[in-house]
Amino acid sequence: MTRSDIAIKKTGKSMDEWYTILDRWNAQEKGHAATAKYLAAEWGVNAWWSQNITVEYEKARGLRVVGQRADGNFEVSFRRTMPAPVEWVYAAFTTPERLNRWFTHDAQLDVRVGGEYHTGDGDMGIYKNVVPNKRLRFTWENPDHCPGSMVDVQFDPPAPDRCVVSLTHSKIKTQDGYNDMKAGWHNALDSLKALAESYQLDP
Repeated sequence: MTRSDIAIKKTGKSMDEWYTILDRWNAQEKGHAATAKYLAAEWGVNAWWSQNITVEYEKARGLRVVGQRADGNFEVSFRRTMPAPVEWVYAAFTTPERLNRWFTHDAQLDVRVGGEYHTGDGDMGIYKNVVPNKRLRFTWENPDHCPGSMVDVQFDPPAPDRCVVSLTHSKIKTQDGYNDMKAGWHNALDSLKALAESYQLDP
């Protein structure tokens, strides 16, 4: 079933039909929030589909590119299942010795709300939320790579020997930064997963 087929089933119209309606309404000039509100108020489209149609319309009309949010910033998200307990995976983000093995070198970490971190690659920032074995949220202020952005990492153990890592890097200002962070985090999480596979040898 195509996206358009799903749209018809859920909203009564295809995406192309919605695009025509939004063109006639001059949605390109009115912005994301007003467009989503218009679809809900005037056409009875539910909240999820109002947002979905608006985002797809913006992409189709060149108003938004892949990874770009409604506010113009970019965001990358990853979800990986690590073959190790949540405590081990959390420690891989919060202890310098382990972080140096998969992400960076010369890491200095003060893992507490308001604490700072620095790495040998120039990454730096401040921890905004720290919940052991559950969540880390920190600013990202590398002057050469996406300063002023934010990283959020959540840890979910579906089983005693596995941990799902959900990582979002948001408030990225440029598409080049988005591309860099998408590639960088992809490779980094691959490295973490490879390291996690041997966690029993490195408890």
